[in-house]
Amino acid sequence: MILANKWVLNETDTPVFFLFCQLIVAILLFVIAHVIGILKLPRMVDGPLLKGLMPMITVNVLGLNFNNWCLKYVDASFYQIARGLVLPFTVVTSIMFLRAAPPSKRILLACSIVTGGFFTGVFLDHVTASGLGSKAPTSQSQGPSALGVFFGILSSMSTALQAVVIKRALDVVDGSAIDLAWYTNLLSAIGTIPIILLAGEVPSVLGLLFGTSTNTSTNATPGTFLWGTAVTGLFGFLICIATLFSIKVTSPITHMISSAAGNGHLENLFEDDLSTPELLEPPSLPSAKIDWEIPRKALHSSIGFLVLPLYFSRPEVAPIIEALTYGLALVSAADVLRLNVAPFARLYEKLLGAFMRESEKKAINGVIWYLVGVIFVLKFYPRDVAVVSILILSWCDTAASTVGRAWGRYTPKLPRSILFIPIAPRKSLAGALGAIVTGILIAFSFWGWAVTPEYIPNEIPAWHWAQGGWLGLGALSLCSGLAAGITEALDIGGLDDNLTLPIISGGLIWGISRLITAVL
Repeated sequence: MILANKWVLNETDTPVFFLFCQLIVAILLFVIAHVIGILKLPRMVDGPLLKGLMPMITVNVLGLNFNNWCLKYVDASFYQIARGLVLPFTVVTSIMFLRAAPPSKRILLACSIVTGGFFTGVFLDHVTASGLGSKAPTSQSQGPSALGVFFGILSSMSTALQAVVIKRALDVVDGSAIDLAWYTNLLSAIGTIPIILLAGEVPSVLGLLFGTSTNTSTNATPGTFLWGTAVTGLFGFLICIATLFSIKVTSPITHMISSAAGNGHLENLFEDDLSTPELLEPPSLPSAKIDWEIPRKALHSSIGFLVLPLYFSRPEVAPIIEALTYGLALVSAADVLRLNVAPFARLYEKLLGAFMRESEKKAINGVIWYLVGVIFVLKFYPRDVAVVSILILSWCDTAASTVGRAWGRYTPKLPRSILFIPIAPRKSLAGALGAIVTGILIAFSFWGWAVTPEYIPNEIPAWHWAQGGWLGLGALSLCSGLAAGITEALDIGGLDDNLTLPIISGGLIWGISRLITAVL
């Protein structure tokens, strides 16, 4: 399946249209099976059904596209490494959204090994290819594609989320895996159409089908495309049904392990850990609350993933700030109406209320503070520091919330002040450690891998490899993590952390980078 996909993706620059055609093949196979009596397809599509399946369809469409984009930008042999964080993400999402029991030591050990393998594979491959260990990597050296690894991480997250939302979506279709498979392919195909337009693939699609494109970057022929679509569409159809049945009768974690191991030997490592009642049958919770928590968390984290491609594409910062300022004005105007005009408030909450927390419904929307913080760091900080501060805002805040919710009850609460620094109430040591570790990984990955001459030419960042090598990178990463963890826990006059987190952490990191440069 991977090789067939890579065969087509190597020959075409229309990965989204390729996915759309794969879904169409699956839909046709469903219809054929219905006509000859192998299965019976549902015919009802109404508002409650669409609302109930929306989280799953959204995650599925994004996840499938991330898979294709990842495979397009990396070698087939590196594809599974780029997507190597599926297990840790699956464990985290199961705890967050299915309220599964805390993972055992064996599962945590497995997650640690998998995570270590991911970073080892990415960094060692890059070091071997680019000579990162030296202070002067050559421009001709090539490591794994930054975009490929980026989409691989997104793919890992979406795969983990998909396993969780499928478990909930089965309730919407009364537990029928066949019905869910049908709706998944049908609605995902419809949802893929606007992405084809947004991705700018229309000229390439026309060139592929009718030979009208002037794009010479692709050698795809209709024959290659059709054969690849037929083969991958057939196997995708079978995998879709098998996945839904697997998750229906097991748990997301067990499904992930069994789909990776195939023969079940890997499951023996965990013995009963993957078949406990808490994982197989999570307690019944209000589905609407759980379902909407997933896109809410994903939306908060997704901003960081949007920042990285922008950074690599080297746009001018001024137009981005201008666009964000227009967005801020629009959101602010809508918020003024929401807080002062009751009919508008009812309409607003009906459309977007699921993405707001209860505490925000009578206060200023957190999106406003988010935009103000992002605009500030883009305007006043060096480009690389601004990117890291936005990544900290997107990921450290989510990590602190996730880890704190899962393990906060096992660790002490943070005091209300540390060395006269005010700390927000109900902050746990576990959540703070989650933010610190995430901040360290962000800084280490960004300055140790992304900010290198072969990726970012003609730029002098706040810190680069020549300023201290591994020692400088380690010191900067550790200090960045501490800055992220401390800032995330701050309580500065009740200000929203969407505002304080990027501004304060970015300022601290900028100052730390200057100090490290001066010392080393």
